[in-house]
Amino acid sequence: MLFGVLNDNSELRGSLKLNKQDARLLEAESSLRSSHVYRKHSALQASLSNVTYLTSLITVCQGVGLNLEGAIQHETASVLWDKGEIQPSIQVSVSMLNNVDFETQHIVIGKAGVLADLVCWCLRM
Repeated sequence: MLFGVLNDNSELRGSLKLNKQDARLLEAESSLRSSHVYRKHSALQASLSNVTYLTSLITVCQGVGLNLEGAIQHETASVLWDKGEIQPSIQVSVSMLNNVDFETQHIVIGKAGVLADLVCWCLRM
């Protein structure tokens, strides 16, 4: 978690001319990408660790003005699905559809994409 180090070290952030919000966004984006790559290579435990960490960042990110819960919850639902946790995956997705304001997310995730994933997952059951 290289970008986590950036968030903990204000001198390093300053020398890179990164504010707290940009550093947190980089951290979240890199962890989301890592989780996605882990899933594609069937390293599901590593992917699950990433989304667990990302979930803990939601409130931290909100503290610096970032709304990332949509992307994080979507990746969490995808990881759960790939691990065979069908019911929790669907619950996370439905909860996200009901509670996330898709217009204010800093990592774009479309409601239509979430709905399409749900339909695909349900057709595979």
